[in-house]
Amino acid sequence: MGVYDANRGVRTKKYAGHGAVVNSCHVSRAGDPLAVSGSDDNMAMVWDLRARRSVQQFESEYAILAVSFSGNDEEVFTSGIDNVVRAWDRRRESVVYTLEGHTDTVTGMSLSPDGESLLTNSMDRSLICWDVRNFVTTSRLSKQFEGHQV
Repeated sequence: MGVYDANRGVRTKKYAGHGAVVNSCHVSRAGDPLAVSGSDDNMAMVWDLRARRSVQQFESEYAILAVSFSGNDEEVFTSGIDNVVRAWDRRRESVVYTLEGHTDTVTGMSLSPDGESLLTNSMDRSLICWDVRNFVTTSRLSKQFEGHQV
């Protein structure tokens, strides 16, 4: 994984640790300067951008194609070829809940500016908006959008 200076178009930092291709990364919004990356090595790694090292690792059974921090950086979301989004609690270092609704590989995700919703896209030609607020006790699936069907 690397950090790039967008104005100059050059890499300014390089982070080594994954054993395969990195598919996704996301920078934290609050607190310490952190980044999370997801890879074909089935690992999501949280990086301290100051120390240039991984400070946490979350292992999945399958390749991780998309990652994101929660709004307060206390959770990491991962997804991949098993169609499931996992919410990892960074303090417990375990999955606290899963988001299931896609029928094919989840390839991307984006957290809303207020940190309350997570939008995921999948090879099933759908987008799902999930409610990721901590106090939700019912279904987290808020909206589902279907793409063009062939």
